[in-house]
Amino acid sequence: MSLWDMGKILLVPFNAELRNAYLSGGATPQVVAWYNVCHHNGVFEVYEEDAWILVSFGEHMPPLKLRLQSALSETQEALLKQLRNELKETRDTLRDREYENRELRRSNELLQAEVKNYQDRCSDLEYKLKEATLKIESMRDLVASMKADLEANMEAEHVPQQVEDLKQEVADLQYELIQLRGASPHRASWWQRLRNRLRKGGEKK
Repeated sequence: MSLWDMGKILLVPFNAELRNAYLSGGATPQVVAWYNVCHHNGVFEVYEEDAWILVSFGEHMPPLKLRLQSALSETQEALLKQLRNELKETRDTLRDREYENRELRRSNELLQAEVKNYQDRCSDLEYKLKEATLKIESMRDLVASMKADLEANMEAEHVPQQVEDLKQEVADLQYELIQLRGASPHRASWWQRLRNRLRKGGEKK
């Protein structure tokens, strides 16, 4: 199989005269590749990616009759191309997965920080609630104490008035005693009134 039969030129002769004759052969190749090659006894070695090709010709061999001594078959090339595509897709998928994992880890870190923030806020609110409860209990005790003091003060306010009433009754009784000493014909009734007043005064006291 010649290079022309493959439909592409992978190598052209290094010699300028032969190269010109080669390119003027009338065919239009799909790919024209120029290589700096090493000449070893009429053998040119060309390396293209993973494939290597040997092209040999001599002085008496026409340029268009260059023979391809060794090359990858089209089936092997297609398989190799498929494997390369699959490898590229695998690498792209792996890169995407790594990016997604990084984003997930970042989102997880943000969520953990947000959860910790809520936990700290809950702890702070619980502490404030305990403080408010203690303040309410303290205020209740203070209100109860103030209520007791107020009731005691209200009862104390009535005592002076009762004392004044008793003093007035004592004064009235003393006056009536003076009147009784004047030998009133109704002495018994006066003594009864005195005893009644004294009894009432004792009950009030």
